[in-house]
Amino acid sequence: MKQEEMAPSELAKMTIVYAIPEMEAVTVRREVPYCTTESGSLTFDVYYPPGAAAADRRPAVLIVYGYSDAGMPNVFGRTFKEMGQTVSWARLIAASGLVAILYSNREPVSDAQRVLQHLREHAADLGIDGRRLGLVYLTYLLHGGAWQWSGAPVQRRQVEVLDKEPGRI
Repeated sequence: MKQEEMAPSELAKMTIVYAIPEMEAVTVRREVPYCTTESGSLTFDVYYPPGAAAADRRPAVLIVYGYSDAGMPNVFGRTFKEMGQTVSWARLIAASGLVAILYSNREPVSDAQRVLQHLREHAADLGIDGRRLGLVYLTYLLHGGAWQWSGAPVQRRQVEVLDKEPGRI
């Protein structure tokens, strides 16, 4: 079936094409709260490399999405951090030796700022190096807005992924 013909809930289950065996050995710490809103707690999931210990203090990558999670379950049946594509990216990153983080949001830019601040403040508890945090945008909507608040110099690199296999993300 072509992607154009698939229901949104089926599209949400699709994973990335590339995989390595270590992806299945990744450890996930789920639903870590980073702030509370009038709608409830916002949380993130932390994907650790196989065999990682908290004392390792590994670099981490926050996977950023520019849409609010508020309406995602109504359309896709799940939030951004539960999508097949984002989960498989997080597993691939963790299997490659870095910690990957997926988070829920209501306000894309301000919540990205909040989660980054939380990661820096609680780095030791999370087993990450708060000085070595990277961001991966899976969106065109933020346009660097999440970077602007810190005032720190940022290196940006754009990566383009070309679809080599029709029907796969």
